[in-house]
Amino acid sequence: DITNITIYDEDGNAVAGPIDFAYGGYTATTTDMFTVPVGEHIYTIRGDLSNDFESGDSIQAGVYIASAVVKGSVSGNSIIGIPSGLTVSTNLTVMAPSLYVFVSSQPAAQIVVAGAQEFEVANYILDASVSSDTVRVMSIAPTITTTGNAYPNLISDWKLYDGSALLPISSESITCSGASCNSAASSATTTLTLANYLEVAPGATKTIKVKADVGTGADSGTFSVGLSGKMGVFAIDNNAYPIPTNGVDSNGQVMTLSTGGTLNVAISADPQAGLAVGGTTVEVGKFTLQAKYEDMDINYLGFSLASPDGGIIGNQDELDVLYIYEEGSASALGSVAVNNNRATITPSSLSLDANNEKTYVVKATFSNLGYSLPAASGAGLKISLTNIDVSGSAAGSSSVTVEGLGSNFNTFTIFKSVPTVANIPFDGDDNITANNVVDLMKFKVTADSAHAIGLYKFTFGIATITVSLAQDGYYLYESDSSTSLGDIISRNIDMNYVINSGWGTPGILETYFDINDNNTGLIKEHKVISPGGSKYYTLRGTIRNGHTSTVGDESITTVLAGDDQFASNYILNAGQVDSVEQNDFIWSDLNMDLYTTSTSPNTEGWFNSYRLPGMSNTSSTVQVVTD
Repeated sequence: DITNITIYDEDGNAVAGPIDFAYGGYTATTTDMFTVPVGEHIYTIRGDLSNDFESGDSIQAGVYIASAVVKGSVSGNSIIGIPSGLTVSTNLTVMAPSLYVFVSSQPAAQIVVAGAQEFEVANYILDASVSSDTVRVMSIAPTITTTGNAYPNLISDWKLYDGSALLPISSESITCSGASCNSAASSATTTLTLANYLEVAPGATKTIKVKADVGTGADSGTFSVGLSGKMGVFAIDNNAYPIPTNGVDSNGQVMTLSTGGTLNVAISADPQAGLAVGGTTVEVGKFTLQAKYEDMDINYLGFSLASPDGGIIGNQDELDVLYIYEEGSASALGSVAVNNNRATITPSSLSLDANNEKTYVVKATFSNLGYSLPAASGAGLKISLTNIDVSGSAAGSSSVTVEGLGSNFNTFTIFKSVPTVANIPFDGDDNITANNVVDLMKFKVTADSAHAIGLYKFTFGIATITVSLAQDGYYLYESDSSTSLGDIISRNIDMNYVINSGWGTPGILETYFDINDNNTGLIKEHKVISPGGSKYYTLRGTIRNGHTSTVGDESITTVLAGDDQFASNYILNAGQVDSVEQNDFIWSDLNMDLYTTSTSPNTEGWFNSYRLPGMSNTSSTVQVVTD
């Protein structure tokens, strides 16, 4: 059963043979002469195994070197001292070409729309990991099992892929169990003969992706594409001998026919609720669309205006235009002018591939504010995605189910201008000494370039450890520069102690403005910051007592207090805002016909700090001074 026994040298050259075993015996003798160079050398014995061997058989080969005739190549004398006995190889196990086949768990069972093209119906695993030789796959025979109104002929135009490479099919034939391949709830086997055999190397595994077109003859019922573990694949070895395959029979995953796919909608929590300046375009919403079971085209998107989460209720007067963008793109897919509480955008091109998702951004241009213009300062609104008209691209698709609509985007509130607050870092270490006036907090307020803003009131939260501050020793300075202290704009007589925590140190300090520091009493004037301008503020306090000589045991913590909800559902003047609970920071976008120091605070159009840039809903960033 072993023939063509040949001896090879280290360079792969045949030096003796081929020879065969003596008939009925276990030895083979070569009379070929070859020269062994001086030194140690390795020789290999090879032979051809017949088909009578089976996987798992073992072979051991031996050499009786003592029986060899060995002479010196120069002297011609016989070599003596050659070892006697049999030198044998390790035990060699015969492995036959083999292939194990089974159906992958991917793709998962799912809904498929009638008319789907090149739909992935199955994945086959061809496993030659224990094969002794290359396996050549000649044909693959998918099985089809149907239920309900589905039938085998519904599946056609089969395609096989090795990775991304299409495997050409030279012919296909189908055998059905029913009266015909159009019989509902019957099964079939389709044999796909490859135009070129597919090689699976020994020790390797390949995944073959199976795709097919799904007809429109049925839009209900199920089908599954599987494989017979022993009969589903026909393969041969390098000598064209058939290789028996093994594996697990499987019907594959169940695919349920449908009249249309599903469009899932997910409303993002971003962008966060905020304030918008009239005339600007800002992001007001974001959502993700996911197409399930078929490719889809979005025909139009319907939006509506909803009430804000507090404050003054706005309407279409506050908006000029809505836009929709694909996230990351600078070009709008579509837009619409807003002239009522509903708006529809018809995108120029918005499509989704089956089982993929994309995120889209909604932007809004807010209306300008001013005399005779309908938009109102402080008016807020939410935009809601209320309707999506979508078409499925599958040939048999008649309707697409839209899920996830109904949630609003976050609230945006319009103003003619908006202030931005920012802390100014400073070195607060080693500042506390007895009776010393120390810097407690530095910050700036900047008006948007669109318009001036007015300031009416600041509130500070102050906490101390060990030391206390003098109740009449607070000063608020205003400057045009971060490097200078500037002028006093508020002092003891312009301040109100809301909470007294003892030893003259207020827990909460309200400050009003005396613009030129020339009045006595609580005047409550307002400060104007020009468009795009900034003013720098420093709060200072006087150490009253408690200072010790111990380093590190004293500190003063200060924040600029903010408001955690809107002041009112109505537009108010400064005094009215000051009378409500949420009144820590009072400002105005000065959207008034005229404003003066004496009259503007009495004119409606003042607000608190809820959602101001640079302010959290409770405070600014903490600043600390120490001894």
